[in-house]
Amino acid sequence: LFANNRGNPTALLNLFIKYGLYIDACQLVCQVLLGGNEREQNTTSRLPEKGNIDYVPYDAIDRLWNLIETHIQSSKENSIENQKLLDARKSVERALEKHFQLMHVSEMGMLSARTLHSKGY
Repeated sequence: LFANNRGNPTALLNLFIKYGLYIDACQLVCQVLLGGNEREQNTTSRLPEKGNIDYVPYDAIDRLWNLIETHIQSSKENSIENQKLLDARKSVERALEKHFQLMHVSEMGMLSARTLHSKGY
């Protein structure tokens, strides 16, 4: 969606949050962090210095998380909408976990590539 500088996911995320579109905001965060199958398939060859960055500010994710929590606590009923919000927030949690796993794999690949390059391979 936002690969290769075609958009500003943070600005869109802030708009979603501003207008209370928390489920849409969660879906956006997941889409940016996971980046589809291409990201997972190319994990070891993605280098930040080549523009391979998937970024949503963590403070924006924290703000979204806290706004959902506040919304759920203030709506004293256990509604379908609240369950959808909780499910969306859980999907963000899973996306963050997967994002950190992929970052670790990318980092290991980057270190291996740089080691091989320094040894003349």
